[in-house]
Amino acid sequence: MKRNPNIPNPDKGKKPNKEKSFTKSRSFAQSEILKIPIKKQILNYLENHEEKFSCRELQEKIGIRETSINSPIRGLLRSDLVAYSIGKHRFSNRLVKKYFLLTDKNRTQLNLFDHGS
Repeated sequence: MKRNPNIPNPDKGKKPNKEKSFTKSRSFAQSEILKIPIKKQILNYLENHEEKFSCRELQEKIGIRETSINSPIRGLLRSDLVAYSIGKHRFSNRLVKKYFLLTDKNRTQLNLFDHGS
């Protein structure tokens, strides 16, 4: 059905939905919170503490979220490991660096895994 040119287009001149762009920028900001010094602190903690460290506790402390594993990484992992993304740095939609915490399925052992650019 053709639009009547005499009736003004209600969508014309509307600003784009700001909520979407805000969500994107907010998630980018959240990933930027975990900069390298914090990751080094986590790594130091894991190196300096002999006892088992609960992944859930760490998840609550720094907000790790479970992530799907990229295919180049998947080949490096044993099947009983779970990867948690703990931050990434994007530059113009290109993934520059990604950090993972690797745990066994019981979430008892942690290792920091740096998947470089």
